[in-house]
Formats: sequence, structure tokens, C-alpha cells
Amino acid sequence: MLKGLIEAADAEGLKLAPFIGIACPGVIDADGSIEKGAQNLPGNWESSKFNLPASLAEAIPMIGDHDTAVLMHNDGVAQGLSEVPFMQDVERWGVLTIGTGLGMGLVLGGKLHRGAHGAAGEIGYMPFSEGHGADLEDARQRGSFEAASTAAAVVRAATRAGVRDASSAQQVFSAAEHGDTAAAAVVAEEALLVAKAVCAVITVVDPDLVVLGGGIGQAPGFMAAVQVNLATMAPVLPTVKTSALGADAVVQGCVAAGLDRAWELVIAGIPAPPSE
Repeated sequence: MLKGLIEAADAEGLKLAPFIGIACPGVIDADGSIEKGAQNLPGNWESSKFNLPASLAEAIPMIGDHDTAVLMHNDGVAQGLSEVPFMQDVERWGVLTIGTGLGMGLVLGGKLHRGAHGAAGEIGYMPFSEGHGADLEDARQRGSFEAASTAAAVVRAATRAGVRDASSAQQVFSAAEHGDTAAAAVVAEEALLVAKAVCAVITVVDPDLVVLGGGIGQAPGFMAAVQVNLATMAPVLPTVKTSALGADAVVQGCVAAGLDRAWELVIAGIPAPPSE
């Protein structure tokens, strides 16, 4: 299908560049190697310095005379890109994803902010280690805040509190919704932890908007609980809402990255105006 589309475009004098978009956890350097924070992926990606984009580009044959570009982003960054079409009038905002892992995509001045080393938004390394789901060994691997606030931490906290059938964060949230007081206390503590992280971001970035994504971030009632906690601690209050794209946000972010790349190629191909 892709080959046919490109051949049809070539026949009309249009030049399309096929691409593959990849999103994964971790700090990703300029060449596509994962520097740190890939504990949720099987294997030892950090020490191997495996360059996935370059390897895929070599393995995929050219389509006609077109090279296939491989674009790789942190998954939090991809979520940030996915929300861009919904933020036409917002200059500073962040997408905070809380689920199996934790990450944040930041857009400042209308542009995605990656930081000097690609680590902007890696809030899992914030030194917040409180909470009944915290685990010291997990913190060494994933960062203090990620080990205390993601799905595994919710399950640990619920298990320690004696919640029955607490084998997943979804079950814990469901139990809380159905009146289990121990589960409700775990959910309340999770909302407090997330509010503290958002407050820290507010004091540094002062965003207009914070979007909550991921299985925990979009759980029923969770956003409202975060807002209540924020109101007691933050110097100013941005708008807080849940992701417009839900589970498709990361995939849509990869598509958005490809569209950005396409525009770059189009602009680069425009001939310069003749000098007078």
C-alpha cells in the first residue's frame, strides 16, 4: 500500500518520504541510542548503545528511490506531540503520563522542549520517595518518583494496605470506586504524589495547561483529585485536563513527528527567491 501511494505521488510529480515512528521510555540521545531510563523495556538497551533508528533504516529496503526515515522519540515527548493540534492558543503546556511508566512532554513557546541532553520531562527522577508504594530497589532502577507513583507502586501500596484482588492498578482504582476505603486511601495518596510533581513543574515552567494521560492519569475521578491537592500547594493554578486522545496518544505523536519531518522536507525543497 505504501509503495503504491509513493509511486502514485511520483507520477504526479510529488515527492513523498516514507518514515517509521518509534516511541519508547528513556532518555534518547541525538543518534537514537537510549541513554537512561529504559527499565520498562526487556533487555539491556542502555549499556548496549544500540542505535535502533539506524539499524532499522539499514534493514528496510528503499521504496523506489526513496530512503525510509526512522524517527525515534521518548514516549512522553510523543504524547506531547500528539496534543499539539489541540493547543493552537496555548504557548506553554505539558503532558504528564502516569501508568506502567512515567514521563512528561513539555511544549514551551509553542515548541517541544527536549533539554540539553534529551532529559527534559524525565520527572520519574524527581526525588519524591514518599508513599506506601515506594520501593528502594525499584527507585535505584527507575528513579524515586517513578518507583513511588506508577502502576507497580499502586499495587504495592494496595497490597500492603490489605486490599483484596490488587493485582493491577486498574483493579485498585475500581475497588476504590466501589467503596473500598483502603483502596480509596491508596488512590488519594497517588493523587497527592502526582499533584506534588505537577506543582514542582509549575514552579519552574509555569505552564498554561497540564494534560494527564496514561492509565492512571485518565482514571475516573483522578484528575479532580489532583486538582484539589494542587489548590492547596501551587502558587498559581494552570488548567488541568485529561488527554484528548486516550490510549492512541503515543501513536498519534509518532504520526505528528512524521508530519513535522515532512514539512521540514517541503520547506527545504522550496527554491530561494532570486536575489535582486
